[in-house]
Amino acid sequence: MPQTGTGFVLSVIISGTPHEITKSTSHDWGQSANMLDISTKNSGGYKEQMPGQKEFSLSGEFLFEPDDTYNYDYLYDAWDGGDKLQMQLSDGVTGHKKYTFYAYPSNLQRSDPNAETATFTCDFGVTGQVTVATI
Repeated sequence: MPQTGTGFVLSVIISGTPHEITKSTSHDWGQSANMLDISTKNSGGYKEQMPGQKEFSLSGEFLFEPDDTYNYDYLYDAWDGGDKLQMQLSDGVTGHKKYTFYAYPSNLQRSDPNAETATFTCDFGVTGQVTVATI
């Protein structure tokens, strides 16, 4: 049976303790490698390549909850201060993977529609290597 996204939690780690970023509705987590062209005259006219630098991408959607501690305002302050956050993405299930990494809030947008739920999105600039561990 396929896994659903329900239960995945994006947290900021402070003094070794993960704190959930408030009211997340979804996350997009990806990784890519920048491909280097290694073609030569002997490549027969075909492009040859190999992986170079690797990078991770992360974005999230959240409900705006002004009374919670780790919310839009927390991420705004981190963005404004240029703060590098230690973060974790996990579903908390024994035997599954958890991802721990450092990231900067890089694109933060809040939506406050009239008579509807306020939300915000945040893109994170993941920096360095991601540590993957089994729970």
